[in-house]
Amino acid sequence: MEISAINENQAGETNGYLISVFDFKDGEEQVVAELICQMDQTLIQTYDTILPPSKPGDIEGIKKMNRSGKDEFIEGEFFVISRKLPTDETVGSVLKVMIKRMMSAINAYYAFGSPFSEEF
Repeated sequence: MEISAINENQAGETNGYLISVFDFKDGEEQVVAELICQMDQTLIQTYDTILPPSKPGDIEGIKKMNRSGKDEFIEGEFFVISRKLPTDETVGSVLKVMIKRMMSAINAYYAFGSPFSEEF
């Protein structure tokens, strides 16, 4: 297995990675599947300041803004795992287990702050 960053920008930040799965065929190591794991292309507006409404209970009066005065966005609302086609049929069960464990690690990270947290 080989993991490499994709969509890397000048600052060295990335929004995803490519996982190449290898197997031996005809005495040679060959790529049998590639998984692309990345954030989607949706732009999400972010705020660094939220002001309470001027009248108590007025939900419409909540003000969201940035101290810079500019609209700021981040890329990605959902984490997406996809695969390039075609994929070797023999690795289907391995990919299924791998994707399940990857999603469990992501869920554990967001729930507990570590991908190594175990449920008891």
